[in-house]
Amino acid sequence: MTTLFENEDAVIRTAPAWGHAGCIMATWEPMIPGSDWEATSSVCIRFSQVRPLGGNGDAAATRSQVRQRLVTMLNEIQVVCHLENKPFQDSDVCYAAMTNARDRADGLIALQKRDKNLLEDDTLVGTVLGFYISNEVSTPTLCRHKWCPISGRVGETACVISSITAAHTWGGLMRRQLRMGTQRAGENT
Repeated sequence: MTTLFENEDAVIRTAPAWGHAGCIMATWEPMIPGSDWEATSSVCIRFSQVRPLGGNGDAAATRSQVRQRLVTMLNEIQVVCHLENKPFQDSDVCYAAMTNARDRADGLIALQKRDKNLLEDDTLVGTVLGFYISNEVSTPTLCRHKWCPISGRVGETACVISSITAAHTWGGLMRRQLRMGTQRAGENT
């Protein structure tokens, strides 16, 4: 009769190479395309990190911390745009980001539909947020109009926008592409 220990030893000897290492190596890719968050949002911003975080970036911020930063930023943009709408709350913002195989973040920010009468104003606020995230202008005046969702810092960004879509109507699921700048062939940002 074989003992339990002998059976375990035989299993380990016949295991594939990854089993000998004691771990499974996997690369995760976000399943963001076609997400329900985008379909039901007023504005959806997809972004990619293109540079490492400089200085003391807060790459380890939790999802709820980033969402709170987003809410603060959205409310500040709303004030600057002279919109006297109700403030954004945590539940109005969906945020997800994954680190890809190149150790860079790919993510999505979705502003949920809050009220039928706020759809166009929320589209404006979301578009301005997209400008802040992808602002590449380096003049001192416009540097203060940069914000990085990963580091949380104003004045710089390590990210670019890959797409911004907005709801076409309040009740429907049709989306419209919002573009800033020029899309270059072969570039996804």
